[in-house]
Amino acid sequence: MVGLTNESPTFCFDRDELSTTDFNVDAFVVKYKREVGLEKLRDDLDLFLRVLKSSMVELINRDFADFLNLSTNLVGFDKSITTLKNPLTAMKTDLMKINETLSTQRQEIEEKIREQKAIRQRKQVIQSIIDVQKSIQQLNELDDAINLSKIDIKNLRRVFEKRLTTAFINAYRESNMSLLADSLKGLASISLQTIAEQTFANEIVRPYMEKMNISKWFIRPDEIFSIKNLHLLNITSDIMNDIETDKNNNYWKYYSYDEIREKLLNKYRISQESFIVLYTKEKLMMVARFAWLLYWIGYKHIKILIGQIDPSLFIMNFSQVLNLPNLPLRPEVRLTCDQLSNEFLSQTTKFIDVRTYKEYSGEITGYSYIRRSGHIPNFQYDSLDGLYAQINGDITWNELENYLKIMSNTNTYDNNIKKIIYMCGTGWRASLAAIFAEELNLACTISVLDSGWFEWSEEYLK
Repeated sequence: MVGLTNESPTFCFDRDELSTTDFNVDAFVVKYKREVGLEKLRDDLDLFLRVLKSSMVELINRDFADFLNLSTNLVGFDKSITTLKNPLTAMKTDLMKINETLSTQRQEIEEKIREQKAIRQRKQVIQSIIDVQKSIQQLNELDDAINLSKIDIKNLRRVFEKRLTTAFINAYRESNMSLLADSLKGLASISLQTIAEQTFANEIVRPYMEKMNISKWFIRPDEIFSIKNLHLLNITSDIMNDIETDKNNNYWKYYSYDEIREKLLNKYRISQESFIVLYTKEKLMMVARFAWLLYWIGYKHIKILIGQIDPSLFIMNFSQVLNLPNLPLRPEVRLTCDQLSNEFLSQTTKFIDVRTYKEYSGEITGYSYIRRSGHIPNFQYDSLDGLYAQINGDITWNELENYLKIMSNTNTYDNNIKKIIYMCGTGWRASLAAIFAEELNLACTISVLDSGWFEWSEEYLK
C-alpha cells in the first residue's frame, strides 16, 4: 500500500487487501472475526490508521517543494479549462444532433427491413398454396388411363404440411399476425388443423415447460414472478451467524433444531408453506449452507436464484399461519461426527472430502481456528480441489451449467452406490457439493457432515 514502508508494524491482516478493487467490509470483518477475534482486529485497524497518517505526514514533509511547485502551476488552470469548455460543449451538441438523426434513419431502415421480410414470408405461403393448387389441377386433368397410384400424393401433402407448419411457427415467434392467419388458413384447407396444434405443443409449449422444470435446486429471475407465497431472502453473514455457531464447542455446526426453528419462524417468518428463493452477493456456498438447512428441516420449495434481480419488484405475502415440524423431516441429509462410525460399515456409501489437496494431505489446515491437519479415514479426496469455495453468488446460468458439467465428468460412481456423504472444514463447501450432486442425481441419498474436519480433529483425532 502506498505510503507504508516494509518496516511498518505487522498486522493480523494483509494491508494490501484493503486496497483491492473488490474489497468488501462485511466479508473482511467476518473473515478476521473467525481468525483473530474482533478486539484484535479493532486494535490492528486503529494502529494501521495511525501508521498511515504518520506516513502521509512524512511524505508531504519529504516532498514539500514538489507540492508547493504543483500548487503554483495550477494557478490559472481553471481559466484554461473554461476557454476549452465552450467549443467542446458546442461539439457535443452537434454530435448529439448527428446521433439523433442517424438513430431516426436507422429505425426507418429497420422498419423497412421488417416489412420486406414479412412480404417474403407471405409470398412463400402463397407460393405453397399455388403449388398445391397446380398439383391438384394436374391430377384432375389426368386421363382415366393414368394409374393414379403412381402419383406420390402423400409426399406432396407432406411437403405442403412442412412448409405451412414452418411458416406458422415463424409467424408466431415474430408476432406476425398476417402471416399467422395465412398459414393457418392453408393448413385448414387440407384438414391439417390438428397438425397445427401438435406443432404448437412441440415447438412452443414443450420447450417452455422443459425450461421451467430444468432444475431441482436453481431458478432464473424470470421464473419467480408468478410464484405464490414467495419468500425472497438475501443470505448474508449476519443470517449465517443466526443458524450456526462455534460457541460451547459447537465447531460451527447448526444451532439446535429448537433454536433454529424459533429464528426461522419468529425472526425471518419462513413458514413450511412458503416458496423460498435464496440469493447472495457473497460466495454461492454461503447460500447453499442455508438452503441445505431448510432441506434438512423439511421445506418443500427451496430454490437458489441464478441471475440478477431487483428485490423491490416483488411483493411477498407472508403466511399468517407459521408452522414447522417438531423434528426435521429429512434427518438423513445431515450427519454429525458421532454418527459416522455406523456409516463406515456400509458397502453402498461413498465418502467424499471436497477440501483442497493441501488440506486433505495435511499440509495446511485451511482455517486459522483449526489447529490440526489431515483427513477423516474412509473419506476420499475430491479431484475438483476445493472448487466449490471459488464459485461466486452472481454466476450466470451458463456458468452454473459448466460447473455441473465439470462435477458430472469427475464424479461417476457404480450403480451400487446408494448414498454419498460430503465433508469439508465446517460445512459450507460440502453443502454446495451436496446440492450439485442432488441436481445431477448422483445417488439416492446425499448427506453433509456438519462441522466436518473441525469437530473431528478436535474430538476424534487422538
